[in-house]
Amino acid sequence: MLKKRLYTALSVIFCCFTAGKANAQLTISLPEANISGQTDYKVNINTGASPFLSLISAINANAGAASLSPTPSTLAPVLLAPNLINMKITSIGGSIGVLGGTTQIVLSNTPQNIYYVLLALLSGTILVDYTVSSVGVAWAAGSYATTLTLTGGVNPASQTLTIVIPAYVTLNTLIPATTALNVNSFAFFRNSAGISAPINNDYFTTVPTQISLRATSSVFSFTTTQPYNQLPATNNVSLMSALLTGAYSGPAINLSAADQLLTTSTGIPVQIGNKDVLTPALSISGANLSSNFVQAGTYSAPVVYTVAKTASSFPATPISKTMNSTAQVNVSNMMELVVPDPNVTLTVSTTANYQQGVTTTKPGHIKVSSTVPYNVTVKASSNFLSSAGGAQIPVGVITIEGMTGQTGIQPIVLSSAPQVIISSANPVIDRLLNLQYRIPATQTSNLLNKTAGSYSTTVTYSIVAP
Repeated sequence: MLKKRLYTALSVIFCCFTAGKANAQLTISLPEANISGQTDYKVNINTGASPFLSLISAINANAGAASLSPTPSTLAPVLLAPNLINMKITSIGGSIGVLGGTTQIVLSNTPQNIYYVLLALLSGTILVDYTVSSVGVAWAAGSYATTLTLTGGVNPASQTLTIVIPAYVTLNTLIPATTALNVNSFAFFRNSAGISAPINNDYFTTVPTQISLRATSSVFSFTTTQPYNQLPATNNVSLMSALLTGAYSGPAINLSAADQLLTTSTGIPVQIGNKDVLTPALSISGANLSSNFVQAGTYSAPVVYTVAKTASSFPATPISKTMNSTAQVNVSNMMELVVPDPNVTLTVSTTANYQQGVTTTKPGHIKVSSTVPYNVTVKASSNFLSSAGGAQIPVGVITIEGMTGQTGIQPIVLSSAPQVIISSANPVIDRLLNLQYRIPATQTSNLLNKTAGSYSTTVTYSIVAP
């Protein structure tokens, strides 16, 4: 009888125990480092209190919906599946109990067992590990909430679980300090697309963003260690364009001292993984290169890229980061001379030819390109034009000069020594020289009494520094 009375008394004591209440608000502030680093965030929180009054007890947990509801409401809900929030009870009243244990669950709107016990004298505060994932989520700044329900006598039985996401833009891979457009081939001048330099950068963010670009000067500065006749004209930065590639690219812009958007006006929404990778490119067309960047040297313009939260997005506070860089056009010292049609024939076959001389015109005979001042020289391979039979005619019978209307050509009498026909000319791209080869009447006497046939020599044109 004594045992029975004692057992009855203990039952009364158990039934009369009342656990203290916890707050009905459970708030988890997800750190920027975990969002950007794509790592799980674990926090241990007081999630109510529980009296265990029987020998067999259990706690089940479930969310009120399959997704977290956002604030502000303009944000997208975040699905709990597949592995957004994990829960595990770490202690009840400072212990776990005997013949029982905890189960880690992935929170969903379906009730799941999170704690069971066969024998325990546990009561008091329930501490729970919440593990929040950033993988596969586009966490946008704001808060995301659901109703968390715990059965098994937990007090309070329903609580609001809220995930708070900070608003930030954090630069990761920066725009390089110098973006170089290295003009080291004449092909860049001849190609309508000119030259372009892509730039890779990325940043982490929880807000929609826009990318803008501006120059800090309206003109390029110029420096050179190469020869020049005069410094090139000051070039406006608008000769350079910029374009962002990708789904959120705006139209190409011409640089100016004002900020201009590289993205669409609506900007780039928050991406899964909270990382944006951007590839802007700076370009100069072939026409602009040929007109304004021919002189060898370095043309520089400081520029500023700005990554900013779109004005209409949450929160109202502006958020922006800037990156300073210098756009550089580096033109190498290059020279090129091409003879598109190398065959020249002077035919002397009539009395009039001997009386008046003969002339052969060669429009566009020589094409010259140079990024520094240049001379053009010409010489014959020997002092004579020779026939197959060994007969010879002095090369001095031939004069090389500019055709009618061609300027800048110094006439020369051909010899085996190099002679300058263009002297210290300004840099140029694809300058065509209209030349003529002439045997004047004063030289036709050197052709008399020569064996009929073809006489030839090799004429070499060279482009050289003055």
